[in-house]
Amino acid sequence: MGMDQTELKFAKKIGNWVSAIILGNTRELIARIDERTNQMLVDLNEKIKPDLQNVRERFAALEGSIGKTFASGSPVSLLPKGQQVLKESGLMKYIDENKDALLAKFGSVCPMTNQYDIQEQSFRFFNDLDFGLFEESLKKAAFDFGMDIATVRRIGGIYFRDIALLKAGFKPEDLDGK
Repeated sequence: MGMDQTELKFAKKIGNWVSAIILGNTRELIARIDERTNQMLVDLNEKIKPDLQNVRERFAALEGSIGKTFASGSPVSLLPKGQQVLKESGLMKYIDENKDALLAKFGSVCPMTNQYDIQEQSFRFFNDLDFGLFEESLKKAAFDFGMDIATVRRIGGIYFRDIALLKAGFKPEDLDGK
């Protein structure tokens, strides 16, 4: 009742074909998934991340305006509460004491050729800056003043922007195009 050698060889061939078809389809499916995943990573890095950065920046600007820490007009400027946060958080002292190092680091990411780029890049620079141990002081200030850390960083960015503008030969009031 068993299979003879011919039938066994034929069954093995069929089994090999089925395996090849299944494995081939699996490889093709994995390749398509890999291709789609790579495209999703490209989209994430090239389209979504810049948009999220823009949303974060706009949210920080809105929160600063609502919290009356800085004016959203042109040029963006610190209001009395923003000045208070700048001083009481120690951020002004930190920036003043580290001004040369900060300007050197900033100059490597911003060509400082026009006022608009200096302003935008100073905000991004302070948003991403590693403050090291001073970060705890920023967090405490954010908590004490009832705002988020992005707003405190934006306050520092506004103050630093004015320093960078002067270094580049501009004045903060030049930002409004007059």
